[in-house]
Formats: sequence, structure tokens, C-alpha cells
Amino acid sequence: MTIGHALTAVDKLLKDLMKNSQPFGGKVILFAGDFRQNLPIVPHAHKAAIIESTVKYNPIWRNVNQVKLQQNMRTGEEKKFASWLLELGEGKLSNTDGLHPETIEIPQDFISKGSLITEIFGDKINMEQIKVNYDRVILCPKNEDTFKINDEILCLMEGETKEYLSIDSIVLTAPARSQIVFLPRIDFLSNDSELPFKLKQRQFPIRMAFTMTINKSQGQTLEKVGIYLPQP
Repeated sequence: MTIGHALTAVDKLLKDLMKNSQPFGGKVILFAGDFRQNLPIVPHAHKAAIIESTVKYNPIWRNVNQVKLQQNMRTGEEKKFASWLLELGEGKLSNTDGLHPETIEIPQDFISKGSLITEIFGDKINMEQIKVNYDRVILCPKNEDTFKINDEILCLMEGETKEYLSIDSIVLTAPARSQIVFLPRIDFLSNDSELPFKLKQRQFPIRMAFTMTINKSQGQTLEKVGIYLPQP
């Protein structure tokens, strides 16, 4: 979910560009999203502060006309799963006796009995399979979990490990799929306010994506997805 002050930034930008003091410079803006999805990331903030960082708490939001979509077009025949997701998002799932009020019990038929990696990517993982499985992914709540699972998958892949200082990369997904692109090294500046200095790193802006965070996956269309939840 977009953080609330992003609305203010866009509003000020359009007012300046259009020389118009009306909201968003008099332009019609269409927002699309689902408030049942993840909240914005606010480092070191408590729950109340994170909720208050959403667009609903921005004064501009009161001028927005809201239209609710009534039919889920993505779930197809998975009516039971779609209904469960809706109840989950609305906080209407009934809890098993003894569970914490904010804890839910996932139905057994949603849980992978064996290896989640095998469940999503199959028994063998190699370069040929990567091209087949480009629209499959394991999602995790935290970056540290993605690093661990990506390392596990890398160890399962056949072939010799090599280190390259520069590469011509082939895009496997999205409209630019199979096109060769140039990936330069990029300078990254740390925005960690707890450091007494500015940390600057130059590196390739890529990493393995057999697994990624739930935040990173939003907006993507995927064929098969596994969700890794190591903690309640």
C-alpha cells in the first residue's frame, strides 16, 4: 500500500505543473488498490503509527469518491478460496478456541505437506526449468526469509558456480521477456538514520527472485505461488 504522504506529493506536483490550486491541479486521478493488503512500511514504527501513515489518514482522502468492485475476476473457479480471503481481509474468520484474537488458523488443504520449494518449482531446478517457472514464486514476509530460501534453491541447481563482474542479462519476464539488456553498477545510499554516517555501495541492482517479499510481489500476475510463514 502506498504511504499517505505520497498523495500530498502528487497533489503539490500537479498543482505546480498546472498552475491550478484545485486538488491535483484540476486533473482527474484514478487510484486502485485494496485496503486488505499490506500496510506501508514505516521503519521502527508501532502499529498505530503505521495505520496512521496510510492514505485514509491523509486530508486529501476525504475528497476521493470511492467505488467498490463487486466481483473477483482473478480467482476463477476458486470460489471457496476467494470467500476465505475476503473473510480474512475483513477480519471475520472465526478463531479456534485457545488462539490469540489476532491469530488465524489456516485450513489444512492450504498447507503444503512436503517441501515448499518442490511444491512450487518441481523436483529438478535447472536453467531450462527456470524459463518454464518464471511465473512461479515463493513469497515471504521478510527479506531475511527470501535470502535463506534463495540460497537453498541456488544450492539445488545443477552446474558449476561462477562469479561475474559484469554481464549482459536476458529478461525472462514482463513485456521485455527474452530481450538482452545492459545492467550497470548503481550507487546505493543508505537511508538508515541510525547510522552516524552515509553508507554508499556500488553494486548490480539485481538478486535472485525464486522467492521475494510479499510487498515486492504486489501488482504482479503469477501462475503459482507459495507463501512461507515461519512465524505466527
